[in-house]
Amino acid sequence: MSLNPFVEFIKAFQFPYKNRELISRYQLRKLQEIVHHAYENVPFYRQKYHGIDLTMSSLEDIQKLPVVTSRELRKCRIEELTSEKANPQQLLEMASAGTSGSPLRVKISKKENTLRQLNLLRFMLGYGWVPWWKVVYLTREIPHEKYSFFQKLINKKKFDVDIHQPIEKQVRQIKKIKPQLLNGMPTGIEQIADWLIDHEEHLPGLRLLNTGGEVKKEHHVEKFNKAFGMPGLQRYGAWELGIMGYSCTHCHELCINERAFLAEVVDDSYISVKNGEQGKVLFTALNQYTTPLIRYETGDLITLSGSQDHCKTTYLHFKSIDGRDVDVLPLKDGRKLHAQNLLHAALNINGLKKIQLLLKKDGSLLVKYIVDNAISDETVRQEVIEVMHLEELDVNFERCSEIPNEPSGKYKFLKME
Repeated sequence: MSLNPFVEFIKAFQFPYKNRELISRYQLRKLQEIVHHAYENVPFYRQKYHGIDLTMSSLEDIQKLPVVTSRELRKCRIEELTSEKANPQQLLEMASAGTSGSPLRVKISKKENTLRQLNLLRFMLGYGWVPWWKVVYLTREIPHEKYSFFQKLINKKKFDVDIHQPIEKQVRQIKKIKPQLLNGMPTGIEQIADWLIDHEEHLPGLRLLNTGGEVKKEHHVEKFNKAFGMPGLQRYGAWELGIMGYSCTHCHELCINERAFLAEVVDDSYISVKNGEQGKVLFTALNQYTTPLIRYETGDLITLSGSQDHCKTTYLHFKSIDGRDVDVLPLKDGRKLHAQNLLHAALNINGLKKIQLLLKKDGSLLVKYIVDNAISDETVRQEVIEVMHLEELDVNFERCSEIPNEPSGKYKFLKME
């Protein structure tokens, strides 16, 4: 299949304002292309789709296709997932973060990678970014990367700040650089915000705050507004897929890039949920021919927007990203408590600075917490059990002076042993 990244880049600017009929017609044509291409050229799909009627007469026909999970893809050799028509000299290898196990490795073409970078460029331009801005990335210390032309353009004045340094040192480095754009995971930026608030300092000249890599929650937004005077944007992506969504420039909900992706939001039985309801999301990458991902289950739980009448764009909107479907705490009676709801409840406990739940193999729960010295352990423990509704679990507590983030910089609220 031919792919012209530059034509796609230009067409994508006006596409969010097309009527739904035109968007659906375009997505159906791309769906027909990618399904046919995957079956004819990719060993994994040739076997998976064997005996299935692949006629796609409407977008609803996608439900005839089985769901694809990262777990089953990780069991395959990369050659089984790659198109037999792909030119090996034009391929790049990408990998997921591997937060749910070993990383998923896929290959994409150089053209597909260029389109990913152009999509990021379009997102940044929409929010007023210009190439001469100084940009700080809160990141792990990583080896120097080779950038494409568009990556070099976006990162022309890029400065990395190591998140494993003491917070004060990070702040001093950022203040010395005086960036217009600050990039990082919400957890990393939250730590900067806390320090600035506590020391009554600010970052002069900061124009834009861009988050990604983990879910941005309500308490993040509150702190960002207080420390930076802005709520922060959010980009929603995955290494194996690229950027699937971004903060809408009009309504600030998460806007899905429907020129590049067909998104389904479904319940546990894979039946589509209604507007305003929560479900797990499946993505079909419409421009990814080297390693097609069709009805790919990311593991993310999202809530659909209740209505899009408030927005100028016609793209699908997500009201919120609510975490991952593995982030649930099973109770003895079969019910499940979602980590996002538990964390929201925990943040209302007076004096609690940080908390982490560790679900052990024997079914017991270890609650690690950091609390103000003035608050007694017994008070915290009673409130945690009551507020978070943990009465039915065998709960043990451990008071900590530090609860480290993951090596990637993410804060993991619920962990499994």
